[in-house]
Amino acid sequence: MWASGEEAVELERTDDEIINEEITGLLQQFFNNKKFPKADNIIITRWGSDPFTLGSYSYIPSNSSVRDIELLSQPIYADPAHDKPVMVFAGEATHPSFYSTVHGAFLSGRKAANYLLDADTLPQNDGNIRIVSKM
Repeated sequence: MWASGEEAVELERTDDEIINEEITGLLQQFFNNKKFPKADNIIITRWGSDPFTLGSYSYIPSNSSVRDIELLSQPIYADPAHDKPVMVFAGEATHPSFYSTVHGAFLSGRKAANYLLDADTLPQNDGNIRIVSKM
């Protein structure tokens, strides 16, 4: 089950057992089977109260494209003469093929780490050549 907005906020405050009962009722209606069993165990993520996410969720707006994802993954440089970035981005939202997956997060993290390792071995340019990305 997926919830957003005020419903997600309300669910975060709701006891797991009550959520389990509500979901069981929905599944019983969906399958037209009042004997549909309640789950023995459920896992409920509470992204809104997680101090590391605070409810964040990446998504692609309808007017976006793969190019936007590629731009999001580009490193930030202190100035054009430096080949090594001061900041790189990784995570599931920065992978154009495996967006919104753990696999995408893993691959983008490897890509960003390799980029930093490669930047350590790049020769310094004279400032006329701008390396946008080695990824």
